[in-house]
Amino acid sequence: ADAGRDGVRQASGALEHPASIALSIVIGLLTGLINVGHTLGTDADLGVFALYTRSGESFAIREEGDEGESLPVLRRRLGVQERSLSFNQLRGFHRLGGSGEHVLKWQAHLSFVNADEPNTRVTVYRQLADGWIFEPGPLSAERFFSQLTDRTAGASAESKNQLSFAQLTAGVSVQRADRSFSARRFRFVERQEVDPALISERYQLPPEQLLAPTTVNDYFRLEEKTRRSDAYGADRSVYGAFASLERQITDSIRASVGVRGELVDESLSSNSLFATALDAPTSVERRRFDVLPTANVLYAISERQNVRAGYSYTLVRPQFRELAPFSYTDYLRNREISGNPTLAS
Repeated sequence: ADAGRDGVRQASGALEHPASIALSIVIGLLTGLINVGHTLGTDADLGVFALYTRSGESFAIREEGDEGESLPVLRRRLGVQERSLSFNQLRGFHRLGGSGEHVLKWQAHLSFVNADEPNTRVTVYRQLADGWIFEPGPLSAERFFSQLTDRTAGASAESKNQLSFAQLTAGVSVQRADRSFSARRFRFVERQEVDPALISERYQLPPEQLLAPTTVNDYFRLEEKTRRSDAYGADRSVYGAFASLERQITDSIRASVGVRGELVDESLSSNSLFATALDAPTSVERRRFDVLPTANVLYAISERQNVRAGYSYTLVRPQFRELAPFSYTDYLRNREISGNPTLAS
């Protein structure tokens, strides 16, 4: 079926009455954190923050249920996932002039993310009168490999200045994100030269015997099913600047107004070199400038009660996975989910 606006496609009939058993075991976890601060006299502070985490997970998922009027189905998925995250930040705080009327805050950060799924295996069986029978086709007897690398670097600075009529806050920021993703898909298909009756007899065997390394090549061949959308590279640069004024109008009323401008350059290119499907490669190049205003008024009813009214304009930009046309399978809901390259903020 065609994908809808949300990028969700039905892979086949969803299980109407599932009875699932899921098992997930974390086989390794490593985490380290450093947070150090140092005061330079009375007018400056410096700090360093570093976080590293790495995990490995082995999983086995078994799902059994009905697909409407179809025969009961049994799906098995086995695999390993490895993930790592590294985040590092240097920050500073400075009082300028010694009076505290001028304050400068800044920070710079760098992060890396890696995710690896080296060999996920999927099989599908149907229940007949004499037991469970292997069902060849999409999402069955498949092997899936993927690797993701993500890097983000950025910096920002903010200054607060007490003017004669109001407090002025202004700042700038920049952030650059790069991602590289690649995946490959393989499927065992029947050999045309083998007697179909012999293959059908083996369909009653469990997956570990049906696809055993010693005999699988006698009845099946391994075909690559990689799509063009199974690899993509993306980058995004965000440049921002903002300013706001805050003023105590009366003893009970305080108001502030501000505006932020953001310039965004982003690109995405999807085209796997191992693709066997004929779908067209995807390329996205766009630039956008947004103005985000804000205004707030606070009225103090008493020393312990305030009433606030505010207006702000915000936006949420799509993540790379929401833009990339790569399709991944949600096995529990039996759906393929893909990004939408035309998705906007």
